Amino acid sequence: EVVQLDMTGVKPDFSICEPSLFEGLDGTLHGYIRCETGEKHLLYTKSSDGGRSWSKVMVSEIDGFPPHFVRLRNGDVVCSYGRRKPGRGGIFARVSKNDGKSWGEEIEIARSENMDLGYASTAELDDGSLLSAYYFHMNDEHLASLCVTKWSRGHGETSKSVP
Repeated sequence: EVVQLDMTGVKPDFSICEPSLFEGLDGTLHGYIRCETGEKHLLYTKSSDGGRSWSKVMVSEIDGFPPHFVRLRNGDVVCSYGRRKPGRGGIFARVSKNDGKSWGEEIEIARSENMDLGYASTAELDDGSLLSAYYFHMNDEHLASLCVTKWSRGHGETSKSVP
């Protein structure tokens, strides 16, 4: 069954692609969509009926794309993503401690001036640390590399290893 999304609050001069979602603990589906033009923030919509209907699409606070979501053992949700903006490019993550209702401060995983990067994906390891994988250009190399960064959060701080 095809479901129409209400896009009336979003600029009409855009293309959308690469949707991603996660299920809230209450069953709500939180959907995020890559938006190619404008400020390049993710678009957001949600469904409380298993995807049969969706809320009006709005621009989210997450500045980058495409998103990848993982729920941690403690219930938090991590969103990892790339951002391709000169002076602000790299791989980033944000954490929601309230099941996607809001997102914490942005965490820098890897910074780059080369805008050919992205598609971050994060997993929680057995020791509670996080491992993010993404493609990235190291040291201005012509070809991209598959990189990983192991990082952890604690008391509002983030520590990480260099990719």
